[in-house]
Amino acid sequence: MAADRAVVSLATKSRGAGLLNLERSLTYAGFGGARLIWRPGEWPAGAPTHEDVPFAFKPFSLEEARRRGHGAALWVDANAVVVGSLDPLFEHIEEHGYVLFANGNYRLGEWASDEALAAVGLDREAALLLPEVNAAALGLRFSHPVAGQFLDDWLAEARRATVFRGTAVEYGAKREFRALKWNVEGRASSDPRVRGHRFDQTAAGIVARRHGMRLTTGGLQSASRLRSVLPETTIVKWRRREPILGLRVDLLLVRMHQAMSRKRLPKHRWSFKFAKLPGKRRRPKRDRPSQPGSSKTRS
Repeated sequence: MAADRAVVSLATKSRGAGLLNLERSLTYAGFGGARLIWRPGEWPAGAPTHEDVPFAFKPFSLEEARRRGHGAALWVDANAVVVGSLDPLFEHIEEHGYVLFANGNYRLGEWASDEALAAVGLDREAALLLPEVNAAALGLRFSHPVAGQFLDDWLAEARRATVFRGTAVEYGAKREFRALKWNVEGRASSDPRVRGHRFDQTAAGIVARRHGMRLTTGGLQSASRLRSVLPETTIVKWRRREPILGLRVDLLLVRMHQAMSRKRLPKHRWSFKFAKLPGKRRRPKRDRPSQPGSSKTRS
């Protein structure tokens, strides 16, 4: 069964170090299935560039897993790590056909541009009632009719580009991407309830609604150096502000692997430690001059 399973991921130029952490975490978690990995500079066939259609590489990568004959595939972002066995997650995918994670309490309508909603005929008020999909991780059993159609439609939206991009026209500059992402000066929408646009997640949420797919809460968690990871979590996505290069994932995962081998997880929460980033060494401390009246005197 493990040979029929695949973990899929891709690292853009800035995510190479994170991808190495993900691969290491898969080893410690004992994942025995296939790994479809695209490293910085590598790209799935037919996928548009990240600059043209942000994150369109995700459905194209999953399509490649389907083309290669894998029965079930789990996409995991390159800035995520696996902190538990993936067997229960794949068993859920194989039984139910898919797993889509909810992104906390966020609503699709908060993270979708006017143009994206108009392209699919979805009203803002209706979109504000829909949960947002967290596309940092999602799994599909390709033979399942709903999961297979989800991938077909997600891939079609990536090719049409408008819903992924948030606009029908190509970005003229990188600042336009950021303006849409964070709704700067109403670029995504003039509606004050709209926070921005989330590209692949917006498209995934629209397609999931189309097919009546249910979202899973739990198992996927965002975390930072100030937030502990719950023991029941399987996949952890690190917030982008965190220095991925400084993540001491090795020590953490050794401890995690030891705990897993004892059948039950420890009751305490996992703690993550960060190492200093390369090239930021502190200067050695110099002897402080003695204060008047002290026993030490300067020569």
